[in-house]
Amino acid sequence: MRVIALCALAACGSSSSTKTKTDIKPTLDLASASDGDIAHLISDAAGADILDAESYVDAFSAGSDPCPAATVSGTTITFMGGCTTMAGLAITGSATVENPIEDSRVAFDPTAPTAYTFDQLALAADVPVTYDGTLTYTNGMNDYTADLTATTGSETLRSNLFYTCGPSQGGCVLANSGIELVGSGGVLASGMVTGSQEMFTLKGTDTLTVTVTEGATPCTAWTISDSSRAATCP
Repeated sequence: MRVIALCALAACGSSSSTKTKTDIKPTLDLASASDGDIAHLISDAAGADILDAESYVDAFSAGSDPCPAATVSGTTITFMGGCTTMAGLAITGSATVENPIEDSRVAFDPTAPTAYTFDQLALAADVPVTYDGTLTYTNGMNDYTADLTATTGSETLRSNLFYTCGPSQGGCVLANSGIELVGSGGVLASGMVTGSQEMFTLKGTDTLTVTVTEGATPCTAWTISDSSRAATCP
């Protein structure tokens, strides 16, 4: 899953001791959630929506399309929508990156944080997406803090995640985090990601325990406390 990209980018270096805690409350009844909602919660625990939003903006930096328009001020670059790309993708809203990693117009400082701000950044793709919130990498790109609301089609999820990575931890640790299915409820999120496996605990009014095995035949297994619902691997 996508959070492994964080471990690769960070090279799993030293970990930060700074901790922050989500304000999302454990109100979601997971046993009543659809399989699709459960899959989305699991992928968001791995940072899928956050990393998708980041990838879109990094592609703006690496590309030559005049849409979205880019403005550079010091170490910050702002991308402004209200236009259509040469490929026909309509973009509205904006995104700002301080100390961008992949933009040749700004010198990257590996000792400084890299911060993304998404202000109702919307892409009119086959399935429209809108991103609003923040993502900040710190500690030499080893850790990230995110509070991002992503609307994909008709579904809106808020991901408030705190990841730290380091060899002493054996990978990337998710703690003090939360994910909210807006309009339905939230879960507290914790877990561990290595190069071959991801383990998450998502706690609403009940508890979803997840193990994702990577490799040639990836598989996601999960159980819900006090429920017969489960997904198993062969």
